[in-house]
Amino acid sequence: MLAGRARVIAVTRRKTACIDGADYILHGDIADPDFCRTLPLDITEIIHCAADVRFTLTLEQARRANVIATRNLLDHARRCARLERVAQISTVYVAGTTPGEFDETPIESSGYASTYEQSKHEAEALAFEAMREIPVVLYRLSVVLGAASFVYPLLRLAQSTNWPDLGIHPDATADVIPAAWAIAALDHLHQHAFQPGRVRHVCAGPNRSISIAEIAGALGVRFDPGAGIHPGRLRALQHILPHLRIHQEFRNEATLADLECGGLAPPVEHFIRLLFATPI
Repeated sequence: MLAGRARVIAVTRRKTACIDGADYILHGDIADPDFCRTLPLDITEIIHCAADVRFTLTLEQARRANVIATRNLLDHARRCARLERVAQISTVYVAGTTPGEFDETPIESSGYASTYEQSKHEAEALAFEAMREIPVVLYRLSVVLGAASFVYPLLRLAQSTNWPDLGIHPDATADVIPAAWAIAALDHLHQHAFQPGRVRHVCAGPNRSISIAEIAGALGVRFDPGAGIHPGRLRALQHILPHLRIHQEFRNEATLADLECGGLAPPVEHFIRLLFATPI
């Protein structure tokens, strides 16, 4: 998103990480306030996509990775006199297990399927507070296919044709997006449609979400809700199932309108082809 436009400093916890487009790589943990104090103060743009997306973390572990790290980085951003833009990457699933339609606004949740969702919701609260002082935009992504995501166990089940009888209806939908499209959409919005204080839903949206039956059909497998399932696979799905049992839609008409200007809001059939052209 910044390569070729500015000097890029990448921060990573992995000492062996190689990041394309980075002019400098700093190794450290932004959950450590002492490390954050060593970051440059002449920064003009921040893209905060550091997170621990594992669903098995304790709430304390998830908060350290996703909440404390966000607080430290936003505190550092407040000290950067030349700061122009902050992009904070979040998830539409800060909605947790609350059913309904969700706009590109703050979301109140009545419960969470994982500590990941709860910690990301708490991190968003910090971003909304920071919007009063610095130019922050929240980008909520749905399930990104082509990266580590909770859709993988579901797709593995489809490939093996072992579907549990757990109340999942074939018409249940999953908001899933191709990784390449997500990257292009974020890049366009950050470069050409940055508006401080906004929430952006970088997701398929109600009209492009894919049903479970369509996922199975695209993979050439049979949807069999009554088939048995190994207990180990059931555990892998425990954080996915709540979202397939309730109706959730993430509205993104305003964001799609801006993406259309960059040719990035394809018709439904093209979007589905993009999705299943992505290696699983």
